[in-house]
Order: sequence, then C-alpha cells, then structure tokens
Amino acid sequence: MKLSKQERIGVLIIAVIIILGLGIFFFIVPKFNEMSDAQKKLDSKNKEYQQVIAKADTKDSLKDDIITAYKEGQDLADMFFEELTTYQADQELRAFLDQCKEKEINVVVESLDVTPPAVSTLSLSFFEEPEITYNLKTYATQGQTASDDELEAAARRLQMMTALSATQDVASISVSFKAIAENPDEMMKFVDAINEYTKSEDGKQVRKAMMLNELRLNYPEVEEKYNEMLTELQEEISKRSDEELKKQWGDDAAVDDEEEDEIPLNPNEEEEEKEGTKSVSDSIYSIDATITFYSVERMQDPTDLLDAQDAA
Repeated sequence: MKLSKQERIGVLIIAVIIILGLGIFFFIVPKFNEMSDAQKKLDSKNKEYQQVIAKADTKDSLKDDIITAYKEGQDLADMFFEELTTYQADQELRAFLDQCKEKEINVVVESLDVTPPAVSTLSLSFFEEPEITYNLKTYATQGQTASDDELEAAARRLQMMTALSATQDVASISVSFKAIAENPDEMMKFVDAINEYTKSEDGKQVRKAMMLNELRLNYPEVEEKYNEMLTELQEEISKRSDEELKKQWGDDAAVDDEEEDEIPLNPNEEEEEKEGTKSVSDSIYSIDATITFYSVERMQDPTDLLDAQDAA
C-alpha cells in the first residue's frame, strides 16, 4: 500500500513530534530537575554561609560572654569548698574554731565525728504564712477580693518561686560534735559565727557554704524561773480554793488544814538540794550539733582554649 505525498508528510511530522517529545522527556526534563535541585542546594549553602558569616562577626563578643560567665560562675563557686576528705573536713572545722577563738567566742568542742562524703541537694525554701480557716471567718470574708497591692505581691512571689525553684546536687560532708559554753548567749555567738564564717582566698575574704543542722537550744534558767512561778501559782490557787470552800461549807469543807509537803513538778527531781553540792555540769551549757560543708568542682578556665581556637 502506497502512501500519498500528503500522508507521507503527515507521518513524518508525527514522527518528528514523537522524537521531540521523547527527547524533551528523557533529556531536557531531567536537566531541569537537576538544575532545580542544584538551585535549592545553592540556596541552602548560601544560607549556611550567611549564618557562618554572622557567627564569625559575633566571635569576639561571644568569647567575651563566655569569659564573663566563667568569672561569674567562678565567684559563686568560690563560696563553696573544694571536695573534702574526712581528714580535710576535720581541718576545716578546726580552722573555723580558731576563727571563733579570735573573736573571743568561748565555746569548747569535743567528740568530733566526721561522716563520709556524700551528695546533697540544694534548693531555696520560701516561707509560707500559715492561714487558718473556720466557718465564722469564711462567712465574714465571703465575697471579698484581694487588693491590687496584694495581687501584685502574689504575682511577684510566684515569679520568684518559678525562677528559683530549680535544685542542684553538690558534694557535702558533715562533722558532728558536742559544743560546750558557759551560757546560751555564748552559744548563740557560736551559731552566728557559723553563718559569718569567711576564709582569705586570692587576697579577699570569701564567705563559705556551711550549715548548722537541727539546732535545739534550751534555756535552763528560764525553765527554772517558769517552774518557780508555776509552783507559786499552784500554791496560790490551792489556798484560795480552800478559802472559798470554807466560806461556803464551813467545817463541812473537805479541806486539810495541815500543810502538805510540796510536790515537785518533776517527779524525778530530788526533794531538796543540799547547799554546796553544785557540780561543773550545773554551770555549763552544751548542745549536740552537726555542721555540713558543701563543695562543688571548679570549672576549667576557657581562656587558653578560646585563644587556641582563634589562632586556628
């Protein structure tokens, strides 16, 4: 079957169109895709380059920020002790006692016992004002709203608690001992000295992180006076009640006219102290106490490392 001239031209045109379509599909379209991918990679690299340039521009200020942060952290770390062994903790306590002696704080420490090093958690505590509730108070205050000042104070407190609620683990070591003084006032000076303990380091006085745990102070003189007042009050009440009974009932009143022996408030107390039997323990004041020393590891000075990076 022979094709006419027009038909042959049509077939040729169709063949050319097919060839062009296949060429575009197999050669040109992939190249366009490659160009698109290359453009995206170029844009990404340009973005990274701009970020590197911006970071390089802040290199000097970043270095200064790192050194400043290190110095601030170093000052805070100076308040802590370096990690202590049991022997070093004993030495630190003796150094503190020497400082107390220089301040003329007359306290004797004995029976030292050092516990092994451990890890302690430090956190801030916020005092919570106790609030009592009862029905009459609830009825009387219902419908009341807090003032602007109260709301502002509560917001500030919440903000501080949120910002400072984090905890940190640090090293610690404790020393237990018995402290002996002439009176409670001298013992209070000893407690204040713990809070004010400083050491000379690098030409400056640095307050150190140490804490007195579970302090309980007794005031025997106050307790003795209170017991004397209570005894006198009991005698007066007993006397007046007997008088009222006699006034009301006369001879029928169940009142013992004979003087009764005084019953001491403390059943274990001797009935009568003999003169001249005071011992040394009657003229001293002692407490069992524990002091904890807190330690943190020092950061490495980053100056040399930063200078080496600059040189590279």
